[in-house]
Amino acid sequence: MTRGAAFSPRAAARKRRNSMNLREMALALPLLPAVQKAFEGAEPCGARGGTIVRQPRHLRWCSAMLASVVLLTTGCVVGAPDWYRRYQQPYRAHPDLDRRVKTVRVLSALPPDIKIYELTAGGVQDLRDDWSAAGRDAVFKGLTEVFHERGIAVRQLTVDNTMRAPVEDVTVLYRAVSSSIVEHTYKHPPFPTKLENFDYSVGPVDSLLQRNQADAVLIVYGVDQISTAGRKALRGVGLVLGAVTGQPVMRSGITALNIALVDRSGAVLWYKIAGDDGGYDLRDPQSAKAFVQRLVADFPKVGR
Repeated sequence: MTRGAAFSPRAAARKRRNSMNLREMALALPLLPAVQKAFEGAEPCGARGGTIVRQPRHLRWCSAMLASVVLLTTGCVVGAPDWYRRYQQPYRAHPDLDRRVKTVRVLSALPPDIKIYELTAGGVQDLRDDWSAAGRDAVFKGLTEVFHERGIAVRQLTVDNTMRAPVEDVTVLYRAVSSSIVEHTYKHPPFPTKLENFDYSVGPVDSLLQRNQADAVLIVYGVDQISTAGRKALRGVGLVLGAVTGQPVMRSGITALNIALVDRSGAVLWYKIAGDDGGYDLRDPQSAKAFVQRLVADFPKVGR
């Protein structure tokens, strides 16, 4: 970019798409490193919390200390501050969510951005375009079916030449917003003010709504890692040895999805990340739908 040239989200999106590698993908998709970190040395955690799926052993003392601070400052758990209660939820919500969703009846969904990688025995990730295409179709099919069962209409936005620019602009801005949400409201320790006043925006999205005569935009993106036969075999051996020696077992791969509900003004009304260690395959329609059901289990009741 020449000195003094204006920043162009479209140009930035094209540059990032053309030069994408795994490290840049991890930076652009904050949910992948966040979920990966959540699984490192992790065990199932019964209570919900700021972590996305499970809580690592080395972070449990942080939660205990955080709880102690709440006890010292409030005198009891029941009287915990509002930000701490919000932190315990697996989703994030705009303070005016209940009022704003009453006018939402039709959702305009951007084409899901799904990237599926083949994960080798040596831990090397190889992006598979064919798998990613199948994942996009399966995830959107799951979204439409799950929301239809809830009485919510979802219409996928067709990205033609007239819509490509506004979609790229919103996508670039959303990635930056999503990264900030993860950094400030999911990580240890969180920013209390960001939890109490969850106010993030991607700018007006009227052009994305008019095409589908919709009331709000649905943004979904995610990643999946599919283990090769060799890695699965090594994991099988590792499970046996791990049971005997207590050594950590090679993970089978991570599945993660991020979803956001954005109103006409561009405000992020509802946001959630879900991840799982090898239990799903986003290429498979049934598996993708099951994961989507888990993802939107806390989705707000719109149009009421």
